[in-house]
This record gives sequence, structure tokens and C-alpha cells, in this order.
Amino acid sequence: MKRKSNLIEIPPEALAGRPIFADRPGDEIIEEIQDFIRESYAPHLWRGHTHTRPAKDEPFLYLGDYQLLKGREAPCPCCCPVQPKYWRKGVIVWFPREKVIRLVGGDCFKSMVGADAHVAAVRKLEEERRHKANIAIILRNADKLPGMISEIEKSLLVARAIDRFHSELHAGEIGKFVKGLRRHHRRRALH
Repeated sequence: MKRKSNLIEIPPEALAGRPIFADRPGDEIIEEIQDFIRESYAPHLWRGHTHTRPAKDEPFLYLGDYQLLKGREAPCPCCCPVQPKYWRKGVIVWFPREKVIRLVGGDCFKSMVGADAHVAAVRKLEEERRHKANIAIILRNADKLPGMISEIEKSLLVARAIDRFHSELHAGEIGKFVKGLRRHHRRRALH
């Protein structure tokens, strides 16, 4: 028999669903969620969380992830909605058709949607993170861009001169000499 004290009370609004995310949530929402979880260790209490099980065919997008500590487990709307279940990795998942965000256990959700869908979603999230990081680097170094372009243009002049020299070298007398050496070497005439 399960102890009643182990049950977690879920806010009725979360159980009813919070379809407030018609558009893809921005970075400020992801940061808000992660800050809230770092402070509370209670993802199920975040103001925009929907604590219902999604349909298996429901389209979704990973927006981010978070960590909980052992001893600070949270209930997962996918598999164990009122008892503490997961603690290591949680995932912030947006469901565009339902217009909701669910904060779920990463392994629970992976089991529900399948390994292939999970891997594809993780890949997409990592690509987006790399893209954002690249843009941030460019923006941080925007003032250096004119100097970098100038240096690249100078390097291109040198590279083109080397290419011309290489072509002329192989087309002229030295090229004929090198070809002759190769021919003699293949016949082992140089040993």
C-alpha cells in the first residue's frame, strides 16, 4: 500500500491545461523555467506547466533541459503524475498543437515517444544551441569584423599568388624535370 504522504498535490490549473503558448516560447521563458526550477526544485509548480499526459502522436519540440537533485524528485505528467519520480534530467517540451509546455522526466518522455523521436529532438535542440552560440560570438566580435575581412582579403592575394606559382612551376621546365624524375623513379633507374 502506498503512503499518502508521498503524493504530491498538483495545482488544478496545471491539470486543466494551460494553452498559453500559441507561438514558440522564446529564450526568456526557458530562462524563467530554469531559474524557477533551480530555486524551487518543483517543476510541476511553474506558472505555465501543463501536468497532463500528452498523446503519443502529439507533435513536440524540446526547448531546453534542467537538472534536479537526488532527494528533490518531481512527478512526471507522462508516467507518474502525483508521486516523485525523476530527479536527474528533466526536459522542457513545447507542444505547438496544444499550445502548452510540459516539464517532464527526460527518460520518461523518451520511453513514451520512442528513442528515434527523442534523438531527433535532442539533435535539433543541440543544433539550435550551436546556432545561437555562433550568432553570439559574431555579435560580440562585430567591431572586429572589418579588420578580419581586410586580413582575409590580404591572405587571399597571397594564396592566389601561391596557386599561380604552383601552376607555372608544374607547367614549365621544372614541371618537365619533375615528370622525368618520376618516370625514372618508377623504372627504378635512379637507384
